[in-house]
Amino acid sequence: MDKRWANALYCMIMCHFAMVITVISPLLIEITRAYSLSMAQAGWIFTLNFLGFVIFVFTGGLVADHFGKKTAILASLAGFSISLALVLFTPNYRVFCILIFFIGGFGGIIEAVVSSAVSELNDKNATFYQNLVHSFFGVGALVGPVTAGVLVTAGMDWRVCFLILGVLGALLTGAFLLTKLPNRPSENGFSAASFMELVRDPAFMVICLCIFLYTGAEVGSWGWMSLFLKQNLGFSLTRASVAVGVFWIAITVGRFACGQLTLRFKPSSIIITLAFSAFAVTLSSLFIKSEILTWMQIVLMGLSFSSLWPLIVGYGGEHRKTSSSTVFSLLVGCGGIGATAIPFLMGLAGSATDARIPMLIPSVSLLLVGVFFTVLIRKKNAGAAA
Repeated sequence: MDKRWANALYCMIMCHFAMVITVISPLLIEITRAYSLSMAQAGWIFTLNFLGFVIFVFTGGLVADHFGKKTAILASLAGFSISLALVLFTPNYRVFCILIFFIGGFGGIIEAVVSSAVSELNDKNATFYQNLVHSFFGVGALVGPVTAGVLVTAGMDWRVCFLILGVLGALLTGAFLLTKLPNRPSENGFSAASFMELVRDPAFMVICLCIFLYTGAEVGSWGWMSLFLKQNLGFSLTRASVAVGVFWIAITVGRFACGQLTLRFKPSSIIITLAFSAFAVTLSSLFIKSEILTWMQIVLMGLSFSSLWPLIVGYGGEHRKTSSSTVFSLLVGCGGIGATAIPFLMGLAGSATDARIPMLIPSVSLLLVGVFFTVLIRKKNAGAAA
């Protein structure tokens, strides 16, 4: 097995996964127009996508533990690609929602099992490689929205964007099939006993709560960004897509930078600093009206969000001293629940109040991440001292 090629392939898979889930934001304007949706109805797209994510992610853990990680990733890549391609033929909103559910579901398996596989492959420096692979999530999250915005502005049907992503997924599926990787069942996999052991661990539950809050805040922030900028600052589809791209450029730069910082500082210290910074920057979106300041705020938001997800997930894996699919399924599943609930609440808030008010929800979520992690680390240090 070529370890470098395996890591590179995992990076490409994560990049593709990011392109898929972030492309919804710039296409949301076209989707709402095509199906005559209200803001609250549009929120169901995110909700169904991440509902599928949550439901499937635990199934993925079972498949990975019983049949091997390669089998789980290969099956989910194939289902992911087929679901994406079928969007081209959707006759109505109901069928589109069904496909969005399955896209989210297969994507959940991909993210959870790839994260687990990366830590297992690079057990000597798992946090660094976890952050590296998710840096390529940032690359995909930049390429996807910007490319989709340009293509739709040029006159391409938004459904074709999903077809292109399906073809790319099929190519990755073929490459992964031909790659030699360990595919043995896990000896400490997803079981009732291991699940209950994790649930009874208060510190691990706090980590799960933090990933719930952060993922919801992140998805809510970039998911609604295009519509938010269009309604509040009159951005065109192209400019709104570029804004989402700038956000992900900042996240990508931040992740590469934080990857180096993890070699010098404790991941917990970086998490706390980023969480409180993200809270302050996100809160500022409620008051900023200048376009120049808005662009600055988008950059700072991306930098402060950057490595929170991979560092929290990596910290959870290190806390349990295992990289089994049980741990990663729970962590990624909690993140999926947050990504389902918080954007939906933002949609309800946007329908009932001023369009800026929904950004208060991710702001508070990020504040809580900082507070909870600070308390968690203080208790851990106090226990170590005693």
